[in-house]
Amino acid sequence: MLHRLPVEVLELIVLYLDAQDIDSLFSIDYFKERLGEGVLVLDVKAGESEDSEESLTDKKDAILCKMFPNLTKRCTLEELNNKSFRLKSFVCLVILADDIGSDELVQIKDLNICKKYCIPTIDDFTIYRDDFSFLERKNASMDTVCYLDVRSLDFRNSLDYLHRSILQFPKLEELTLKKISFIPSNLNLPLLIKMTLNQCESSNISSRWKLPKLKTLFVRGKFKTINSSIDYGNTTIEEMCLRSIKDMREWSGISNKSFKKVQVGVYIDQFTLQDMNFEAAEFLRFSTECTSASTVSNLKLPNVKHIELDLSSDERDSHSISSINAPKLLVFQIYDTRFALWEDINFPSLENLIIIDTRCPIDERFKTLAKSVKTLVCENTTWWKFNSDVENLTFSGDESNCRELESSQLNHLKSFTFSTPFYKNERADLTDYVYPDAPNLERLRIKNSPQYYPFDKLKRYKHLKTLSIFEDWGADGDVLGVSLKNLKFSNLTKLEVKLCFTDVVTIIDCYFPNLEILDVEREFEFDFYEIERSRGRDISQIEVEAPNLKSLSITGVTLGEHFIVSQYRKLKQLKIIGCAKLKSLTVRDSPLLDTFKLYSYDQVDLHHDGCLKDLQKNVEVHEVEQPDFDYESETE
Repeated sequence: MLHRLPVEVLELIVLYLDAQDIDSLFSIDYFKERLGEGVLVLDVKAGESEDSEESLTDKKDAILCKMFPNLTKRCTLEELNNKSFRLKSFVCLVILADDIGSDELVQIKDLNICKKYCIPTIDDFTIYRDDFSFLERKNASMDTVCYLDVRSLDFRNSLDYLHRSILQFPKLEELTLKKISFIPSNLNLPLLIKMTLNQCESSNISSRWKLPKLKTLFVRGKFKTINSSIDYGNTTIEEMCLRSIKDMREWSGISNKSFKKVQVGVYIDQFTLQDMNFEAAEFLRFSTECTSASTVSNLKLPNVKHIELDLSSDERDSHSISSINAPKLLVFQIYDTRFALWEDINFPSLENLIIIDTRCPIDERFKTLAKSVKTLVCENTTWWKFNSDVENLTFSGDESNCRELESSQLNHLKSFTFSTPFYKNERADLTDYVYPDAPNLERLRIKNSPQYYPFDKLKRYKHLKTLSIFEDWGADGDVLGVSLKNLKFSNLTKLEVKLCFTDVVTIIDCYFPNLEILDVEREFEFDFYEIERSRGRDISQIEVEAPNLKSLSITGVTLGEHFIVSQYRKLKQLKIIGCAKLKSLTVRDSPLLDTFKLYSYDQVDLHHDGCLKDLQKNVEVHEVEQPDFDYESETE
């Protein structure tokens, strides 16, 4: 029917179209012939560059021509200023520019003609309150601004521009709104995947947004009106994240099939999370930033595999947890929580239980929960008592808790991680470290051990296969490296030492007949920390009798001027990386060596007995920059 309309009516229709639709209309020969002189394309940047034909401007203009191939009537800003074109003869002006706020557009905005701004060169954009105030002028009543390639938008303005299609983002995938009250139905963004609402409100709770591809919703501060505007039964949201919610005391009565990850964080007293059915959810986290009692009850979570509860509490108030059904739950984490009620909890598949700073009454309910778990993390809590059959235990506690654990028999324990308290004053009361009665222990990890940790007491673990010793960047006090002397572990296959505060380690007079991997490393990520050394210990000593050693890696420690690797006849991999003071490296008696890497701050003389001869193509010897710390400094 359009072909029967007079030209005057067709010109009016053009005013209501965006640039892409106008281009599509002009692809039809009939309309192009009748309206060909009605639309002018102004390329603001064209003709400005004095570069060669391959300039960025020419390349961009070629791209723009492909974007609007049917709009052939074009001009530059210079031609427009020289009045080479009479604007009165055109119905619409399509403007191609890099930035809507550029100086070149100041005069253009005042032109008394319908303007379609197209910005093709931006993909990440923030809109402030006054950025588009020019669109309120009388001569801009039909103007539109289209950001052709924007995929991420931070919007801090009235959504009225979006609702009236004055601002267009055809490829928008990510939207952030801050301190805006809006009508959800005004959001019509067909490609939007992620939306962040920071202190926003819905001004019409019965309204629904049109976001068919929305997968992630992040809400901070205010959620009450937004909650009422979500159609939970039909939404496509897969990740729901609520942070620091302050305007509602209860989130309840929801049945949803799309959520896969749900995080609820509130900053309000006596919050209630109840009567929820999340059919597809696999992860749930609930946290409060207030110490008053909260309630979690009647949750149906048929596919949840991981739950975290971080419910701050004090001596007066405790939380109530009841009627949670999660038949496929594998991991349950609880932080800083005190329970007043704990009943009707169904976690039959639970394998990993992580309990930190949480107290609870000792009764059958908790024993039932912990009975099936194979991996247990207990920090400043006695939950470890509920499962004597645990296989993997991570533990940290005070003196009484340590001694109680040590007196317990853990016949099934295979892996034990012991972490001393974080701060020196917290571990001052420890008379000794924890050596659990675990005759079948195979893996031991020690975190933040003091300089003279009594490793000789570990000889009781006849089946020990892996020994790992770590320093923590956050710990303070007497954490000053590792010293292993006169040790024998017959079954040990892996020894790893990770240093932070010092670059000196001592491993001498040790016999590990089955050791295959020896890894000593000081991390480089935090080079601004000062190196600490005890008096008389300025270089490392690493001399281990390990006839079955296959991999030796030494990184970031001070080895001294001369280092010898010898008599490891089964050694296949050798790495010496960033070791200060090293000037000479000798490798011998390692006929099976097939991988060798040497990275040094300075030139290193390399000597070998021929074991590296066939590796010349693979040998990597590189100089690396010296980090900021001083290797010559000492701490008394």
